[in-house]
Amino acid sequence: MFLGHGGGWGYSVHSTEAIRFMVDCDILLGGVGVFGGRGEYSVIVSLFEEQGESDGQGEGELLVETDRIPYESGFRYIAKL
Repeated sequence: MFLGHGGGWGYSVHSTEAIRFMVDCDILLGGVGVFGGRGEYSVIVSLFEEQGESDGQGEGELLVETDRIPYESGFRYIAKL
């Protein structure tokens, strides 16, 4: 679990935000939370499995992808998807 978050990203309709992590055993991903400022947003969550060396550009096998999910965010609100 992440106990905090950084200073902020600039979101736009065409931006892609990502987090990448590596594990040495099977894991269970219990959920995804996204941050917003104040306002309305929408998000598509994609989960990839990368094999071997990768440049981190989303290459790999697409395991699951959601439909577009709309949400409304308040200040320092975490939308649990």
